[in-house]
Amino acid sequence: MRTAASPMLVLAALAVGSCSSSAPSTTPPDARADLGPAVQCAQPNTIGDGEPCACPTDCTYGAACETEMGMGRPYGHCLRFCTLGDDSACSSGTTCRQTLHEDVCLGACTVTADCQYPLECRDGACCAPKGSCEIPCVQHSDCPQGRYCFQSTCVPSCMTDDDCQNHQCNPYSGFCTGIPTQGAGLFESCLRGEDCLSGICFNYVCVASCPVGGLCPENTICGELGDSGVGLCTTACRTSADCVGDFTCETTGSGERLCQPPAFTTDGGQEVCKAPASTVLPGRPCGCDADCASGICGTEEEVGWPGGGCVQAAPCLDASSCGVGYVCSQSMCSIHCQAESDCPKGWLCSSDDNTCHPLCQADAECDSGHCDRWTHRCSDGTELPGKGNLEPCTHDWDCKSDFCNSFLSRCTSECSIALQGCPTGLTCVSASGTSSNGRCYQPCNTNADCSTPGLSCQFLGGKSVCVPD
Repeated sequence: MRTAASPMLVLAALAVGSCSSSAPSTTPPDARADLGPAVQCAQPNTIGDGEPCACPTDCTYGAACETEMGMGRPYGHCLRFCTLGDDSACSSGTTCRQTLHEDVCLGACTVTADCQYPLECRDGACCAPKGSCEIPCVQHSDCPQGRYCFQSTCVPSCMTDDDCQNHQCNPYSGFCTGIPTQGAGLFESCLRGEDCLSGICFNYVCVASCPVGGLCPENTICGELGDSGVGLCTTACRTSADCVGDFTCETTGSGERLCQPPAFTTDGGQEVCKAPASTVLPGRPCGCDADCASGICGTEEEVGWPGGGCVQAAPCLDASSCGVGYVCSQSMCSIHCQAESDCPKGWLCSSDDNTCHPLCQADAECDSGHCDRWTHRCSDGTELPGKGNLEPCTHDWDCKSDFCNSFLSRCTSECSIALQGCPTGLTCVSASGTSSNGRCYQPCNTNADCSTPGLSCQFLGGKSVCVPD
């Protein structure tokens, strides 16, 4: 089941940019021009798991090259996915380890001498200095080129063109993808990230992330977002009259006077705290950062989660780092569940992984009083533009649901079988007939009822609905 926001919520999105959690890019070999002018391919099938790579043919058989231009992370990585605790998917001499983004195969080691140069042995795994392994840090200078320090971990991001093998750092996102040519500039209005050059729409305004003290586009400066330690491209100010829109002039944790978005004003802005200070655990409702034990709250207004939700301050390693009643899923502490009653209001229990996911089904589940039945996120009542159910798509932003199913190449919307929270005219169906969650489909009696090309009327999960041929 797809979650409603990227990992680490709003603060993490601002820290490392906006990206989708799709499979690694596999740019075809004949698309060399898209890899950047300075990229040199290695001998085919010679780059080991976890090492930097430039071209799809670089990695050993079975591994995929997450290219620098394809995903934006400096220098790219050879990735072979696996399940933590099970090395069967890994090649000989490698082990499955949890990294900042996913579980991947890395060379096993005891000391650095066990690793092929220039890899280093970190916690029993051979890590490339610019590769996938987590590297602890206190400040930016502790990190190798192409990374910066965020919440005690070096995360991949570029600050200058020199950080990228292709010498094309995107100053709006910190990714090595070149400067974008389409989208709204900083502080212009937006509905979602795809509307912005930066890829980040925050409180309906385009903003850009940056490492605190780093560089910013459009003659802005990189200042701290409140006292969060996260960098935001903004402007210096004396009073709120110097700021655009709803931004106000505030003193940040570093002592600077900078224009800040409403949710980070010192008087609480649009946030309303819901609990005694620092008591709310990950995934539980919150209204302000002070509610959460971690100090990080993704409010409903910011991320669309019903009632908002706290997240942990750093990626989890395993369930023991999350606490009783939680599991570590995709580096996030998630509430373990067997039924919807185990989850907060407006969150569904996914039968795929038995964790709670924020997907509202009714207006009453949202503090705002508006549940978008396409995205299943709480909103202000504004419906996203885009294509309807099971219409062909290429990108998430093509769809009203804000989700383009990569396997079907069609817009889909997830739902609860019991609550039937689909848009008007659609019904929630489980393909297996046993899952508590499913997808929204159009009911039908004959093929003539299925107006979208490529769909036919079939019996699925106990109902006749229009499904892809």
